[in-house]
This record gives sequence, structure tokens and C-alpha cells, in this order.
Amino acid sequence: MNDPLVQVLVAVLPSVVVFLTAFYILKQFFNSRAAERAAERMAEVRKDDHKHTLPLRLQAYERLEVQRAQARQAVDHAAGEVRELLSQTESLLWQQPD
Repeated sequence: MNDPLVQVLVAVLPSVVVFLTAFYILKQFFNSRAAERAAERMAEVRKDDHKHTLPLRLQAYERLEVQRAQARQAVDHAAGEVRELLSQTESLLWQQPD
């Protein structure tokens, strides 16, 4: 135990272990804080993005509904014409020859 190298190792080794442990714990702490800040920034970006995209989405849904209503009117109109033609055809078929 009188060897100077052993005495230096006995003095320095616990300090190195404590330093590495503290370094690892602090690194984990700062990484978790950075992750929390990044998550907060992402939440804020999503919130801001939602303010801009919600009106655009509503306008898109409104356009889709208008197009659907127009298509429905066109189909209803065409169906009415088909019914009218069928009734005319039917009446012509059932007419009694004079």
C-alpha cells in the first residue's frame, strides 16, 4: 500500500467515479429538459397551425357540400326528365288505336 501509483489510484478513482456519475445524471436531466421544451414547441406550433387550418378545412367542407347539393339537383332533374319520358312512352304504348 506504499506504492505511489496505488495511493494515487485510491485518491483519484473515487473522484472519477463520482464525476462520471454526476455527468451521466446531469446529461440525462438536460436531455429530458430539452425533450420537454421540444414537445412544448411542437404543441405551440400545432396550436398555431390549427388556427390557420381550421377555417381552410371548414371552407373545403362547405365547397364539398355545395358540390354535393349541385350534383343532387342535377340527378333529381335528370330523374324527373326520365320519369316524364317514361310516362309519355307508356301513354303512347297504351293508347287505343282509333
